Amino acid sequence: MSALSPIVAVWLVNGWYLPILAAIDIRLLWGADVAQWVVLPAALIWMMGAVASLPPRCYGLGRPSLQLVELALKSSAVFVTAGLAFAISRHLALRMWGPDDISFQVAPHFPGDWWGALVRVYASISAGLVESIFFIGMPWLLYAGSSEKPSPHRFTVAVSAVFALAHWEQGGAVATGAFFSHLALCACYLRWRTLWPVAGGHALVDLVSLG
Repeated sequence: MSALSPIVAVWLVNGWYLPILAAIDIRLLWGADVAQWVVLPAALIWMMGAVASLPPRCYGLGRPSLQLVELALKSSAVFVTAGLAFAISRHLALRMWGPDDISFQVAPHFPGDWWGALVRVYASISAGLVESIFFIGMPWLLYAGSSEKPSPHRFTVAVSAVFALAHWEQGGAVATGAFFSHLALCACYLRWRTLWPVAGGHALVDLVSLG
């Protein structure tokens, strides 16, 4: 599990340093964003393959065995189920607890015009893929390999709780939505044992939420 520690630690504390970087220079914000969403994940994925002999196919990112139509349908199913889970639970949380104290959100810092659309697509795809790897596929691989009787239900609740905590800077309602949407994402992965439709559906949820 040590391979997951650096990236989880970064996501738990980035709500403090990202606003500071954005206030100093927007280029620092996007440099940090690329570091935490591209450079660090790529380094850890390489390390898992080169050092631990656990390439991406071991945690659900092998060569896609699904036909394009099936992949699109399953990604759409993930988008609908996880998206509804997020939207409904977030709405109920706002109704129950009122407006959030939000520390940081990245969407207000998107550039204008077509650059903003490109950045939104980049943010959605990187989040969908990287979060699916480090909050679903890789943790399940490591947990199932170290437990005599791995419990899918306990795993799903535990990683969803950590996933929600990683969204604390966006407020309690978003964190609540993240928890329930992640339950749906985990359920889809554990049923299909492939991350491709999960990551695709996750990216679509983020694309809508960042819009």
